[in-house]
Amino acid sequence: ARHGAINIEGLRNELAEIRARRYATSQGGLTLGVNSVASPIWESGPIPFGSLVVTADERVLPPERFAEVGDQLLAMAREATLALGGIQHQRDAEANLISRPSKRAGAGK
Repeated sequence: ARHGAINIEGLRNELAEIRARRYATSQGGLTLGVNSVASPIWESGPIPFGSLVVTADERVLPPERFAEVGDQLLAMAREATLALGGIQHQRDAEANLISRPSKRAGAGK
């Protein structure tokens, strides 16, 4: 877990990485020794409806498996999104992320 001052530029970089790969990861974020990977599910609105999450002991879900599990979650989340009728909202959000210019160091301070 992180404590103390927030590094805004580091946070921006981390969010950019999450957006690029389309799933989030946590390595011992809330509980030491427990890792998670999560992918959003879309329904009938412009923000995610929920998410699919895998949380496991770090011995079962080490960082080396994040990409494998993330890809599987993306596929399952897409199926859930299709079933919930949110595919256009997902596409719109992804297009917005792709077309959004990246923040330059120092911008917006």
